[in-house]
Amino acid sequence: MNRWMTFLAYALLGFGLYASSFHYGFILDDEFQILSNPQVQGLSQIFLNFTNSTMARVDGTESVGGVYYKPVMMIFYNLLWNGGGGSPVVFHVFQLMVHILNSFLVFVLFQKFFLAIRIYGLFLPGPFF
Repeated sequence: MNRWMTFLAYALLGFGLYASSFHYGFILDDEFQILSNPQVQGLSQIFLNFTNSTMARVDGTESVGGVYYKPVMMIFYNLLWNGGGGSPVVFHVFQLMVHILNSFLVFVLFQKFFLAIRIYGLFLPGPFF
């Protein structure tokens, strides 16, 4: 099986397992990082992500607080919010695609490490361990 077919299998399995979660809304720290965060809400605020934390202040002021500095994550949040109209479905689909891609890259990495054994043999019982 070539890598494209393997990636397609990973994608179909991932979307098949997690498609039911797409209708869920924002939960937990999404309230502070996405819903009430002014640097996510406006596309003109995208460069604030390089100078501020990821958490909006709970008191509703325009400044942000916190100790987490993750500008790349916040830039993606900003682009997803403004490109998807603030829909949680866009965030869930993007996060799932990132996780599927990461799991496929781990598969390719293990395939390189276990080239002599072949990665498919690792999932079968036998003298491979």
